[in-house]
Amino acid sequence: MVAAIMDCNFRRIPNACIVAGGVIGLIMQIVGHGVWGIVSWMIACVTVFVLGLPLYLLHQLGAGDCKLCMITAGLMGLHKGAVCLCISFLLAGVGAVMTMAVLFVRKVRETGFVLCVQNLYYQKRLFLEKGWRKRTLPMAVPVFLAYLICTYVNLYICVKQHS
Repeated sequence: MVAAIMDCNFRRIPNACIVAGGVIGLIMQIVGHGVWGIVSWMIACVTVFVLGLPLYLLHQLGAGDCKLCMITAGLMGLHKGAVCLCISFLLAGVGAVMTMAVLFVRKVRETGFVLCVQNLYYQKRLFLEKGWRKRTLPMAVPVFLAYLICTYVNLYICVKQHS
């Protein structure tokens, strides 16, 4: 939650926040799985790092976002972490489409539909004007929401199995 707040306010996720999350995740894995928890934590973190590195190199994710995804997978374990990250990317995609739709409607109201579509077709851009970065969705928000969803579903399944 702290990472999501920091990402929303400052567009940066501090390394101290990442390290704290990593330590908490490692401790949780050790408590839950013993020595194999360390191996599970490392496999989850390395797997997400390897998968997230191309997204960082292609400027699709920031470094803090990649580290947050890595620590989230380490915190939850590889399987649950993978599900959580898939949900977070799905939420981020929905958020991006909604943001683009709102910006497109706003641009159409300002310039008219024909001029807006011509600008999009010829210049291959529509939203890259001054201050466009403030309109993007910080990735920490969908990661946090996906973590909450996965935790809630996991608790619901555990309660159903024990009742």
